[in-house]
Order: sequence, then C-alpha cells, then structure tokens
Amino acid sequence: MRSLFEYERPELAEFLEPPFRATQIYKSVYQRWFDDFELMTDLPKSWRSSLPDEWDIKLPAIHRRFESTDGTRRYLVRLHDAELVETVFIPEENRNTICISSQIGCALACTFCLTGQLGLIRNLGPGEIVTQVLIAQRDNLAWDLRDSFNIVLMGMGEPLHNYDNVMKAIRILHDVHGLNMSMSRITLSTAGLLPAIERLADEPLIPNLAISLTGATNQKRNDLM
Repeated sequence: MRSLFEYERPELAEFLEPPFRATQIYKSVYQRWFDDFELMTDLPKSWRSSLPDEWDIKLPAIHRRFESTDGTRRYLVRLHDAELVETVFIPEENRNTICISSQIGCALACTFCLTGQLGLIRNLGPGEIVTQVLIAQRDNLAWDLRDSFNIVLMGMGEPLHNYDNVMKAIRILHDVHGLNMSMSRITLSTAGLLPAIERLADEPLIPNLAISLTGATNQKRNDLM
C-alpha cells in the first residue's frame, strides 16, 4: 500500500483517472483533515470503497508526548519500521512554530548535539517529514487557527544531507491545494554544506535558510562542528 503523503499532487494524478481527483483528495487530506476516504463525499462511492486498498492516509502514531510548563510539546513519532523521530510544537504569543526532523540520527557528529551521537540511522522519506507537521498542527491548533504556524527544519538530522526528500516534502507542504505553506514560513537550518547550498540557490522555490555558525571564530566552530 502506498502512503499518500509521499507523493506530490502531480505524481498522485498519474495514478488516478480523471487526474482532477488528485486535487480533491489533496484538499480533503491536507485542508479538511480527513483520514478516511468514506468522508470524501465528492468522490464516487466506488472510489471511496477501493482507494483504502491502495492508499494509506492515516498519520503515524504518537509514541510519546512530553509537555513543558511553557506550553511546548515534544513528540516522539513512531514510523512504519518502529523507528522514532522527534517533532516539537513551540507556542509563542504572535506565532507558533513546528520544528521537524529530516533524518533519524545524524552523520555530522557535532560535539554539542545529542542526535549526532547516534550516528546516521537513515534518512526520512518525504511523507515522514510532511506528517510530522500534520501531527503537531492537529494536536495543538483549533480549526479556526489551523494555519497559524511556521515550520523549521531544525530537528534531528542535517536537512541538506537528505536533500531530495527534504525538498520534495517542502514542495508538498507548499502546494496550494495542500497546506499551502508560503516559502517565507518555512526555514531550513543547516550546518553549512556549501555544495548543497549552491544547489539550493538554483531551485525555483526556496525556503528561508538558516546557517548554524555555533562559534564566533573559525577555530571555535571547527572544534565544535
């Protein structure tokens, strides 16, 4: 069975005839929060019966939720292979932030980072990145405030080490018939991988970029990173 969250809308349309059904399904899943095809009454009844055999639209399970006194919520999300990934919802007075991960573990091994001590276990797929946002959004925001958040890729992993999957996830989140997230509301944080940053500069759609300097001098940064 395919996870719908792994696919951009044009890719999804390649599996469906007529293709406009992809837009209907995208809107239902991302904008209306449906996790059951039977709720999609704009689809033919025969589709609502057959699609569950081919497509998974359920979010991963929350393995554990940690509550902070300032309202921050940290999630351990259990993936299909039983690996766990961290997602954080950070409430603020004028905005909310959802911090998501791009890898399980990390290959960079920065001395100050606990994730780096794990080593790299594996990259996350685009759907595993996207669903972190949906879990935090739906667990924290009322319906009338559902769009009141930004996204930062500052969780586990180095996003530019998982370039293709991260950029695909960003395009899915940006889709006007999906979450419709403006690129100005998405920030990618990197340790500073120059070849990937140069590649990013050539993308037609670019999120905000944050570079972790860590130290005030090159020597200090080299020691830490």
